[in-house]
Amino acid sequence: MNMRQKSYNPNETFAKIADVIRAYSIHYEKLNFSLFRIDKSQTQVRSWNLPDRKTIIEKTFSKEVSSNILTSKLTDEEIGVDGEIFFTSSVYCGKKFILLIFINNRLIESKQIKQIIESIYEDFLPRGSRPWVYINITMPGRNIDVNVHPTKMEVQFLHDERIYDLIKKKMDMFLIPTKTDRTMSVVPTFLSNHETSVIDLNEYPTHQMVRNDNTSQKIDSFLANIEEIRSGNNENKPLQQQSTPNKKTPDSPDQKKSLKRKFVTNETINGRAKRKNCNLRSMMLLYDEICGNKDVDFKNLLDTLIFVGFSSSTNIIVQSQENLLSMDFSQLSEDLFYQIIIRDYSNFDVDEFETPIDIPSLLQLSNMPPEKWERLLIALKNMREMLLDYFGIRIDENYNLSGMPKILDNYRPEFNKIYKFFEELEDTNWNEEGKCLKSITKALAKFYSFSNYHRDELEYLREVMENTVFPIFKSHFFMPQLSDDFSEPVKLTSLPALYKVFERC
Repeated sequence: MNMRQKSYNPNETFAKIADVIRAYSIHYEKLNFSLFRIDKSQTQVRSWNLPDRKTIIEKTFSKEVSSNILTSKLTDEEIGVDGEIFFTSSVYCGKKFILLIFINNRLIESKQIKQIIESIYEDFLPRGSRPWVYINITMPGRNIDVNVHPTKMEVQFLHDERIYDLIKKKMDMFLIPTKTDRTMSVVPTFLSNHETSVIDLNEYPTHQMVRNDNTSQKIDSFLANIEEIRSGNNENKPLQQQSTPNKKTPDSPDQKKSLKRKFVTNETINGRAKRKNCNLRSMMLLYDEICGNKDVDFKNLLDTLIFVGFSSSTNIIVQSQENLLSMDFSQLSEDLFYQIIIRDYSNFDVDEFETPIDIPSLLQLSNMPPEKWERLLIALKNMREMLLDYFGIRIDENYNLSGMPKILDNYRPEFNKIYKFFEELEDTNWNEEGKCLKSITKALAKFYSFSNYHRDELEYLREVMENTVFPIFKSHFFMPQLSDDFSEPVKLTSLPALYKVFERC
């Protein structure tokens, strides 16, 4: 035993002890930790009376680490996983890779998690730089096996691949927006008497330059009208005249003004002054439900997106920093219209029909059982004043539909599928105010959402999306918690990959 003790290096042993104390002082932020050596009067680790975990990180590691910390929740209710992750942004460039992993309050090591994090940071950090990461995960005890290593420093757990994917998704979501925010300190030499300054590297290499301003020039201005080219009507026109579209460009002054409108309580989403400030409790509760169920992590990603175009009747192409992504916008647009209706109810103009539509005839087109028609028609007749006042739905005593709400400027849904709106009202509870209003709002949102449009209408939708829907989507939208059937964005390509193609030209 004495020979074994002599083989230890006291300094190395103390350094390992200090690492463990630092890790546990961060994990148990409410407890006080201190570590000192008998042969030295100075305390090596101290975390007494510190207000939060970020301050503890600053005191136990460095201010450079704490000032570049990003945080995210790690939650998967289906497998009972809950936790959080603290990790440095792409601005931080450490010399040593520090990875602290706690699973069920046990400090462990994991080669798999380490490899995943290293692969994530390869795209964000310069060569030779290392990140700082703290992961805290709790899961049901039956899902974890601690008896896989004599030191108990390694464990095995169920659903490991799913947990690894969750960690990767959360980190990517936060690291992508910080990729171009690199700063560096310049230390003065004997030739300079100036203080240390910070240089912001805003001038990117050509293959990393991205368009992130709606006033920037786009490729549209260089494209001639395809129909005119096919018909040969533009042979003698000047090039500038050929390239100018007949419609308003997305950057016209009127449209720029609409993008600058602020979200205030006395205005609608469209920017008009509210005619009514209704404080209906049921609608206020629905709005509180939206605010309390938002996904902050995914919303941060959405704020960086730039609309590019449609790839299909339901999918849009967006730009996120250097990446080009494909997204299914049908569900997101339904959530967006749901939130707009709840926020702006009682303030919708009515889009009047030239010819009223017979509702019983519409029900014949739906999949609703005939035995439920009469109940729905009676409810619509009794509630027609409420439907008009709150939602802008105009129905007369003879069951004729003569108008639907103008929820967004310059946008009309496919009214030839309006029977689907009434189909969604099949199981509405008309006797309870809260459930009734929520059901009507959901049915309206689903009808107005972007889904299964004909290809001929995509050009019109592109202008509506770019100039009306997407700015509102980025500025006013509360991203709800993602459901299991939600299709995450798919990466199509990246700017560096495309640049390699143009380099050969």
